[in-house]
Amino acid sequence: MSEKDPPPSYSIASEASQQPHNSKCENLNPRSRRNRSHSWKFKIRGNSITDGMKVFVSDDSVNKYKDFKGSRRSPQCKELQNLGIGVPLLKVKCHSFSFHKFLTIYKYYINDKTFAKKGFDPDKDYYEFCKISKEKNTYVLLFTPDRNNPQVTFKIEMYTSPTITTIEYEFNGKQYRWIKDSSGNPFNQYSYSHFLIGEKKLATLEEEINLIMGKSKERAQLTVEDIYDHDDLLEPLNYESIFSVNIDALTTICMSLIFKREEDVKERLRHMTEQQNITSMNRFWLSV
Repeated sequence: MSEKDPPPSYSIASEASQQPHNSKCENLNPRSRRNRSHSWKFKIRGNSITDGMKVFVSDDSVNKYKDFKGSRRSPQCKELQNLGIGVPLLKVKCHSFSFHKFLTIYKYYINDKTFAKKGFDPDKDYYEFCKISKEKNTYVLLFTPDRNNPQVTFKIEMYTSPTITTIEYEFNGKQYRWIKDSSGNPFNQYSYSHFLIGEKKLATLEEEINLIMGKSKERAQLTVEDIYDHDDLLEPLNYESIFSVNIDALTTICMSLIFKREEDVKERLRHMTEQQNITSMNRFWLSV
């Protein structure tokens, strides 16, 4: 499929082969509004200016990942990680010195060939899922949804306002919009909301605040509603597993990482300006 072809419909999870045993993810149908009952609260960790970012399905996933680092080959650890629990969902590489390349997003998976012997390896068990480039007021996202079928791709183009307060795009024949909300939580530096135009809000990206330690520039939370009905699954869908995340949610995450990156850049510029102002004031008082 060429990049100019329209995107195929990926409303069905495209990595069914990677789902936990006895999980059935085909034939998913959008929920009626009254039946929608679950939202992921994805955790974005890391600063895109310094060390890149990782995305987890929840706070519990972050904590388990930390706990498992020193014991990833233990039976209990391997049992959970084989189900996609306690492993990161995405890894983000930021391109600071490229004219067009903006972000490269890698998707983690459980490697069936090496897992039994080595367990999950965060340094190797991922593939290039999404490449994001930036051209003037347009972000171009090129997705490879199936690592076993890399020639199948689809593209989304996001058109921004000059201030990046409104971004619109089309996906699977529907129009969507991201809006930066400046009237939200006064403690938050930023908040973005995701809408299907003419209908309800689908997701919210916010900076996470630690009320004890103050603002943390390396944390953000993305809340995404699961729009699908899973009543026909043999087992309840485990939202703590990376296998629970469908392609619709994954595309939303990738878009939100654009805003996280832009906000990190703005924060870095603010910090540099503050430091320059302090330096200038010190020089002034020393010269008096």
